[in-house]
Amino acid sequence: MSKKISRAKIVASALNDEEWSNLQDRSGLPDRARRQLDDVVRFLCARPEMQDPWISRFQYARTADAAARRDFSRAMTSIEALIASEAPSYWEKAVMPRRDVNTLVPVPNIRSKLVRARDAVRDVVDNFPISDQYIPRGKQGRRISLLRTAMERLNDIVIAETGTPLNQSRRSVEFVLLVCQKGGLAVAHGAIKEHAKNIRKDTKKIRKITKHRRRD
Repeated sequence: MSKKISRAKIVASALNDEEWSNLQDRSGLPDRARRQLDDVVRFLCARPEMQDPWISRFQYARTADAAARRDFSRAMTSIEALIASEAPSYWEKAVMPRRDVNTLVPVPNIRSKLVRARDAVRDVVDNFPISDQYIPRGKQGRRISLLRTAMERLNDIVIAETGTPLNQSRRSVEFVLLVCQKGGLAVAHGAIKEHAKNIRKDTKKIRKITKHRRRD
């Protein structure tokens, strides 16, 4: 029974046109962001049944990030070693079967393909330092702040669509407050400002790391 009630509440939480217009006025978001804000509202409405709604996402993201960081670094080292060796020149002299024409053809431009692969992998590896600052941390079973979690998601949306993070301005605070009210979460202006300040600090750290990496 509880699941049916919860689902009904979630469906009913979608923003109507007037609510969306008010949120647009305070955020500058385009129409395409409406569905993303609906998702945040639905998340807040579903909180009674969700002890740690997004904590598994955090854990999975950090686990996947750590594995990829290791494997991509190894791959880049292996590709660089292969490029430096004479192996590609032998590959280009070899032949490989082509099933579509049932014949043998040369392996074309293998060295240039390896260089492109190395550069692509290196670009991913160069972005890994951001993850330490950006991916939230949390342990399973530990209750996290619904407001902070929702605001981090809202901040992601606002930055992606407008280039400006949430801040402590009246318009920004009202924007978050309206989303929370629609999601049934009672919050104070002071709590929103405090989280906005901390999120803004985190955003500055990320941008500083990104700028430093590009300069290098």
